[in-house]
Amino acid sequence: KEYSYIRRKINKLMNTHKNIIIKDYSDVNYSDIINLYNSWSHGAYQRYDNLFDKDYYSEIIKNYNYLQHIILTAINDNKIIGMISGEIASNKTGYCLFRKVSEGYDGLSEFLISQLAAKFYSLDPNVITFNDGGAGKTEGLQFFKERFRPVNKPKRYKLRQGFRILSST
Repeated sequence: KEYSYIRRKINKLMNTHKNIIIKDYSDVNYSDIINLYNSWSHGAYQRYDNLFDKDYYSEIIKNYNYLQHIILTAINDNKIIGMISGEIASNKTGYCLFRKVSEGYDGLSEFLISQLAAKFYSLDPNVITFNDGGAGKTEGLQFFKERFRPVNKPKRYKLRQGFRILSST
């Protein structure tokens, strides 16, 4: 059946770790979310050539309300073991921005994606597509980004005339 591999991973996770709950992020969990990122990035820098989210992860988490981001946390035995963030764009597509999981929780990433998709749908039933942008084993968005490496070439995006403030009057 379609998606049976994903369902098996999620079911195995939930059978192995029966206490996992999903909660909306709260500002009181900021340091836990930063610690999760630091733990995740330690191993990720060994797996991936180009991680660009270190520069803006904490700022986006701090300003998630202003940015209208949704952040969900996965908690096991009172410890945050995963997080996912995203938003619903004006074209009614759900987008995932960050997804970080602790090691030792196989299937947690898939579970978080399913929970964010469910959250999107509960907020707006017109959301029917979801762009995860994952760096999995397929040549997806991460592969596409690697081809251009815009973070490593900031001059490419510099405006020749500089910035100009446009008057709203």
